[in-house]
Amino acid sequence: MKKKILEYRFTILQKMMLLIVVGLFWLTIQSLITGVITSHPMVNAFVFITGYAVLVVLAFSKRGFVVVDGQLFKAQFFVRIVISKSQIDMSKYPKLSVLKFRKTRKLPWFSVAQPDASVDFNSFEINILNEKHTQRNVLMDLKNKKNVNPTIDFLTSNTGLTFENYNPKTRRTPRRR
Repeated sequence: MKKKILEYRFTILQKMMLLIVVGLFWLTIQSLITGVITSHPMVNAFVFITGYAVLVVLAFSKRGFVVVDGQLFKAQFFVRIVISKSQIDMSKYPKLSVLKFRKTRKLPWFSVAQPDASVDFNSFEINILNEKHTQRNVLMDLKNKKNVNPTIDFLTSNTGLTFENYNPKTRRTPRRR
């Protein structure tokens, strides 16, 4: 099994929201549910700690790829351990390409000076393509450019994919005059 661990799944703001807001919601819900079932404080603490541990693992998980016996999987990692993986069907898509996009993310707060605050960033989409480049399937969306070339090298050396520049070959009919 070969692994390529890439980037965190969530941004810092998303991690804070997940751990604080969802954590408080989880504390309230679990205390109501376990309070009905049992009044033993150790059971309440155990249920809360295990549920919150799942949130921490989810918040600090990273995305990446795993290759097992030539099969490509998209995986979630926590401290270099595979948490979950899903197989990627490459039978119809033998080519690999990277597309660069300019994206905007709105921030979760506002002020009088900037009521619509947002951040611009580059996004690098790793796609698998069919022979004519007319169909594409997004494998992963990376935020950091330094992860793109090592990921392409990993995918081309461990799978049957070949890297090509995205250039859709469509049939063009001549214009009628």
